[in-house]
Amino acid sequence: MTKSGQLFARNVVILSSTRRGGPDVYVKTRRVADLQIYVREQGIFQHDKPDFKPIVDAQVKTCKDDPHAHLLKLDLGSNEKNFKAWAWTDNNGHLSSKAYLELAQRILKIARIGVSTKPNKK
Repeated sequence: MTKSGQLFARNVVILSSTRRGGPDVYVKTRRVADLQIYVREQGIFQHDKPDFKPIVDAQVKTCKDDPHAHLLKLDLGSNEKNFKAWAWTDNNGHLSSKAYLELAQRILKIARIGVSTKPNKK
C-alpha cells in the first residue's frame, strides 16, 4: 500500500454501507481535513420499498452536516424512469456505465470548480 493509501486508511471511519453489502462505502474523515467524500444516493431503484428511506435519510443528513460530503443524486422520481436512465436492464438495480459516467462528471465538476452541493447559508 502506498504511503498516501496508508494515511487514508488510518484516517477514516466507516459510517454506512449498502444493506446488501455492495461496494458503496461512506467515510468520515478524522484528520485529513481536505478529503472530499462523494456519496451516491441509494434507493433510486427502490421507490416501492419504504425500508430504504432510512438509508437515504441518513445519507442526506450526513452530507448536510459534513461540509466535505457531497450527495450525488441520480433519482428521476420513479423506479421506471431510473431503470430506463441508469440501469443495465429493466428491473436490474445495477448501475450502467452511463450512470457511472454521469457520477464521474458530477464529481469532476465539483472538484474542479469547487461547486458546492449544499445551499448557501444566509
